[in-house]
Amino acid sequence: MNKVIIDRAKWSLPLGYAVLAGSNKQFTGGNFVGNLLINNSDMKCCLGFLGLSCGIQRDVLLNKQMPGNKVLWPEPLFHNSSTNTHLWQSIFAIINDYPNIDNETREAWVSEGFKTILGYEVEFIGKYGSNT
Repeated sequence: MNKVIIDRAKWSLPLGYAVLAGSNKQFTGGNFVGNLLINNSDMKCCLGFLGLSCGIQRDVLLNKQMPGNKVLWPEPLFHNSSTNTHLWQSIFAIINDYPNIDNETREAWVSEGFKTILGYEVEFIGKYGSNT
């Protein structure tokens, strides 16, 4: 089984939500501020860690909101979820960014989802930094 290592100190977690027009998207003053795959401070969402584990170069992931080139990523990431309303990449982004779950639950959901859906074992290392 493939493996993803998530360093808690570099894991970019929820920034906070504002409900806008019935949507749970992250906005500040009308601008999207959601977590990126990898940001300029080298913080990563769970999909950023996955991308690096897939061998995708950091510069391809830098400042991107979601996975792009399907050839580079695990194929199931682009399939509809069991609800047939969201792609799995969107479900993982929601798990990563949703502020109303604790980090222990977030870790469990990411770990189980990556293993069951994508075939990747997840190992969490280190301690949470100031981003939590």
